[in-house]
Amino acid sequence: MNRIKPYVRYIAGMLAGVCVMLSSCSSESNHNDNLDNAQVSIDNNDYRTARSICDDVLDKESKNDPADAEIMARLSVLYMKLADHNDMSDKEDNLDYAYECYERAFDIDSVKARHYYLSLSMEDMPQVALLESIVKNSKIHPDSLGVDFTEGQELNEFNSID
Repeated sequence: MNRIKPYVRYIAGMLAGVCVMLSSCSSESNHNDNLDNAQVSIDNNDYRTARSICDDVLDKESKNDPADAEIMARLSVLYMKLADHNDMSDKEDNLDYAYECYERAFDIDSVKARHYYLSLSMEDMPQVALLESIVKNSKIHPDSLGVDFTEGQELNEFNSID
């Protein structure tokens, strides 16, 4: 029986590892290129194309384990920009996706996410400020605090569920 020498197995294992590493880097690079194209589409008022690109990247990134925090953060800003435009009929969906991507970015790597948001240009700050406000307000919304509104009570009169 012909045995494979140990160093051949080692080299084959190393090559397989390098291939996996390169494919993941290439995937991240492709996502960044696609998000650059989505930004260009937004700049050119081609919101349908931008939305399609963002949806595709979100779908692919959702299958990655773990997903990349910076890509999720970029997606959140792009979805906020899409939500800003009145000719988008799915404004609520865009806001939901922006919120989801923002939350996932911080869940994946809060330092990387925070760094991304702090490095944005002044042009992108309104979307980030609005998104952070939405996230903050949803966290202190009575429904998220376990508040029980009983029939006949005013909104400012509530009993907290302990």
